[in-house]
Amino acid sequence: MESTSTTNCESIKQNQAINIVFRKLKAAFPQRYKSVFPTIDEENTSKKQWRKSLNQYSPERIVKAAEQAIRQAKYFPDLIDIQNHCKLTHKECGLPSAEVAYREACFATDQSAEGNWTHSAVYLAAKATGWHLLRTEEQRIVFPVFQRNYGILCNRVIDGEDLTADLPKALENHQLSAAEQAEQYSNQQLKQQMQAQGINPESGRRAFEHLKQQLQKQ
Repeated sequence: MESTSTTNCESIKQNQAINIVFRKLKAAFPQRYKSVFPTIDEENTSKKQWRKSLNQYSPERIVKAAEQAIRQAKYFPDLIDIQNHCKLTHKECGLPSAEVAYREACFATDQSAEGNWTHSAVYLAAKATGWHLLRTEEQRIVFPVFQRNYGILCNRVIDGEDLTADLPKALENHQLSAAEQAEQYSNQQLKQQMQAQGINPESGRRAFEHLKQQLQKQ
């Protein structure tokens, strides 16, 4: 009986949290809210769907996530936005920043899984990057490779996925060396930066090369 009572109490709190979220959405986006939920039936149906999808999170976290989503949203936050804000942060998961993790990997005295790692994701990212590469290559070459591997693993931690599954290959041409992979990854990042600034990387090749040289000097 006590277990059933506890479950019912949690269910009530979940319902209350969803109701609070919908009230906050309505207050923040009144016109858009009417467009998304034009009738009471559609509103209630959506509440049931949201409650089911957010069931794994505490009521407090759901409300906090909604408040964060509303503050940061340019448009009406949807269920996916709320779910993303409900996810644990790197800090909550005990994950260091990519820079800190990289230094830990480079200077690790024990390269085994049983070593004194801040988080297993650091060890797995280092292993995937390659111990020899971490010890011998310049940071500008190896850090992008490590950062990519570590980022994938961090996302797995946050999403509750299996960390031991193989990491996807960064490039279709698996014959490229790690240094060449890092170079291509770096070029892709630069192109994205230029595109974000409204610069065409192809027509602005001189600007692309100049920006690349400047970053390599850092």
